[in-house]
Amino acid sequence: MIRYSQPADMPAMRGIWDACFPEDRAFAGFFFKNLYGRALVFETGGQVTSMLHLLPFKRGDGADVTYIYGVGTLPEYRRRGQSAALINAALSGGGCCILIPAEPWLFGFYEKFGFKTVFYKYEFKTPPLDRARRANPSDIPMLNAVYRAAVSPRVERTDTHWSHYLDDILVFDGGYAILSNKCVIEAFGTDVSSAMTEIPFGMATAWPAEKAYLNAMYN
Repeated sequence: MIRYSQPADMPAMRGIWDACFPEDRAFAGFFFKNLYGRALVFETGGQVTSMLHLLPFKRGDGADVTYIYGVGTLPEYRRRGQSAALINAALSGGGCCILIPAEPWLFGFYEKFGFKTVFYKYEFKTPPLDRARRANPSDIPMLNAVYRAAVSPRVERTDTHWSHYLDDILVFDGGYAILSNKCVIEAFGTDVSSAMTEIPFGMATAWPAEKAYLNAMYN
């Protein structure tokens, strides 16, 4: 049975998170405290065995967009179509949905549901930045101004999104580096190629009312 989550489901959902994303257990507390809101769960014999989170955002044109996040199934209930059923349920309401596959092979999995790759990230190594510093909440207006000027198409970020995002990446010992010339670099402390590399990053799908928008924007 598929239904929306309830507060009593929190322990079961945390258990699914720990089983599916063991490397992100440090982030789980932050997510369920600050970002968790609406989610779909799959119930088997009275037990919550799969979950899918629905995070609300706005597109650049002001339309609603749903970010599908944290899709997971307990290991002993996998290969029964539960995650697929949750994804189809999430898409049945119409509108535009986006997601960021956690692994390269998942791009092909989500394509089966009508998703297409529309977001890319660019990674490159910079020399030491003597004038750089870590961003703080007072930088949010500048961060958002640079983000809106540089990124199109985009999902809009409110001040609350930015605040949570800065807290989020600090969990992983990352952060935003701010330069005095108003350039912004997302610095997550990972080793990347010395040459700039385009990497598939996010996917989107839409049902009939939205397809003309996507075709015009992404094709």
